[in-house]
Amino acid sequence: MINLVSERISQDGSEERGIKDMTLIMPLLSADVDSRCVGEEHLSVQQCTLMDAPVMPMYGRITGGLHAVESIARVIELTEERLILRADTCLVVDTRYEVSIQDDVAGRELSFQVVITYVEPEQTPGEWFVLCQPACGGARNAWSRDIRNLCQRLRVDRAMAQENRQPGGQLVRSLGHHSQSSSVCFGNARAVDDREAAYRLVYDAYFRKGLAEPADNGLFTNEFLLNPETVTFVGKVLGEVAMTVTSIADSVDQLPMDAVFEDCLAPLRKEGRRLAEFGMLAVNPAFFGAIAYTVHDPDKMVTVYSLFRIALQHAKFAKNYTDIVFAIPPKHQALYRFMGVNAISEVRYYSKYNTPAVAMRIDLLALNLRPHVREFLFGTPISTLNEIGQTEWSADALERIFGGVGATTAPLEL
Repeated sequence: MINLVSERISQDGSEERGIKDMTLIMPLLSADVDSRCVGEEHLSVQQCTLMDAPVMPMYGRITGGLHAVESIARVIELTEERLILRADTCLVVDTRYEVSIQDDVAGRELSFQVVITYVEPEQTPGEWFVLCQPACGGARNAWSRDIRNLCQRLRVDRAMAQENRQPGGQLVRSLGHHSQSSSVCFGNARAVDDREAAYRLVYDAYFRKGLAEPADNGLFTNEFLLNPETVTFVGKVLGEVAMTVTSIADSVDQLPMDAVFEDCLAPLRKEGRRLAEFGMLAVNPAFFGAIAYTVHDPDKMVTVYSLFRIALQHAKFAKNYTDIVFAIPPKHQALYRFMGVNAISEVRYYSKYNTPAVAMRIDLLALNLRPHVREFLFGTPISTLNEIGQTEWSADALERIFGGVGATTAPLEL
């Protein structure tokens, strides 16, 4: 929902209340067109919104002004520099408004001030495209942090939707702006060397965050990794393991999460559900940059989701699991809610690390995910799922990898 309260800005910079004639004025569309004058040829707002339109519709209600305007608007574009709405009321150029957007992903209302810089009639009679900029100027990062986070989530949405339009079944993804010459190849770490490299990558990432105890062999391991049904997935760049996540099948030994969330998993087992836990997620920053797993980097996020895609498809189509569960730090909940995944617990603590976490669940039977996320993850089954196999351990490999101090579990970081 979007609520706007208008405030007029005079040409000399002072503010005055009121509404002028709703004359259409040439906008300052962005920094690259701010030198244009009234009467010069310009791109229409409609043409400028094709790449930045939200994948999922965002609607709002506009209220305010001296005439007590009430209007339903759709958010056509929201970027770090501007907001574009489609409204059924012609709003006033050079007018300041208070905008409130209900961020359903973050679960709170976001408020910020904008200035209407341009209004253009739409082809449908009685509708207008309205261009807004931050009240403090159109410079990048002029929005508050919450608004910028929303912009970044919308950008990830668009990247996933664009990926859905690519030929399906591919297990290779470009690193995007991180590297123009390399790609990530996804598969399972069947070879001992690949699994060792994956667990070393996890140890390096978790030890830095205080989620792993010192290990002489520099590996993050536990007894669940020896389960024949455990599969470690990797993304490799130029033959080197660059990212990893592990799928652990439920068994008589239960799952790592049971140490904290057993009461949340017990009802699923009672229903006869077949569970697997995802954990030990890590990425080598040498390939993807130093930014943590956040929506601040759409290329990285879609690449991480591509790793999830092969793991999830293997769970659903090859192993017939009904549910994927995992534990995450509470600060990452918005990221998963934006995918359509919900928590099944309140915040709890891993006493060993004093680390807060919440339990999450993906129902592989219902797949109550956002449509474009569901299409991205499951729309086209990967043809090589049945080629994923088990690791043949030698005695030397078992001693080298599992002979040191191993960690038991930790929240999945993203």
